[in-house]
Parts: sequence; structure tokens; C-alpha cells
Amino acid sequence: MEKLKGPDSIAVVTSRFSDGCDVVRCVLDFYEGMAEIESTYAASVTRLLKSTSYTFHSNILMQWLGNEPFEELGTVKNGWQKLGSELCKLAEHHAEKAEGYSNLLRQPLSDLLPRLEGMRKTVGMKKAALHNFVDKLHQF
Repeated sequence: MEKLKGPDSIAVVTSRFSDGCDVVRCVLDFYEGMAEIESTYAASVTRLLKSTSYTFHSNILMQWLGNEPFEELGTVKNGWQKLGSELCKLAEHHAEKAEGYSNLLRQPLSDLLPRLEGMRKTVGMKKAALHNFVDKLHQF
């Protein structure tokens, strides 16, 4: 608190505004990266679920018999369908997280940053005016 007393106090406040803007930029960059990772992951899982490699059939039986793909029944089919259902939920969850990062965190921080920059500039101008005033006082 001693730094907030005396002629150097305005420099401390100005520095904190600059640091605050840097912190907001850093957090904003982090959540932009997280949103991109979540979105990419969700798209990859969705793409896998739509791919032919997910469609369950026995390639070995096709090679042996030369027939159409063999469709599984019973427990294997149920387990495979359950896996697909859970992966679909997982993809939706990650897509929602990506959107949440954007809507709940990135946008408010993006809106806050210009206001902080404006406040930082205002404090900087007041700092310059205060230094000019102090310089004039010292001339008397």
C-alpha cells in the first residue's frame, strides 16, 4: 500500500491497468484455444460416427465368403449401438462446451477489453496532466 502514496502512485495505477488488459487478453486467448479444441474434438467424433469404419460389420466374413457385410445381432449389436449413442452424447457435450466458452466467456471478455483500454488511456492522460501540474508547481 505504500506504493499508492506519493508521486509514484499514478504510475502504479497506470501499470495495473496495463497489466489488467494483458491478463484479459491472455485469458481471452486461452478460452479461444479451448473453444477451438472442443469444437474440433466434437467434429472429429461426429465424423467418426458417420464414417463407414463405424458401421459395424465383419470384414473377415466378407473376405471368406465374398458376401455382403455380415450384420451383427444380439449383445454385440446392442453394445455397439450403445457405444455409438454414448459417443454421440459426448460429441454434443463437447460442442456445447465450445459454444459455452464463446458465449459465456469469450464474448464478455472481448466486450470488456476495449473499455479497459479506454480507461487505461484515460488514466495515462490524467497521469501526464498530473505530471505537468506537478512540474509547474515546482517552478514556483
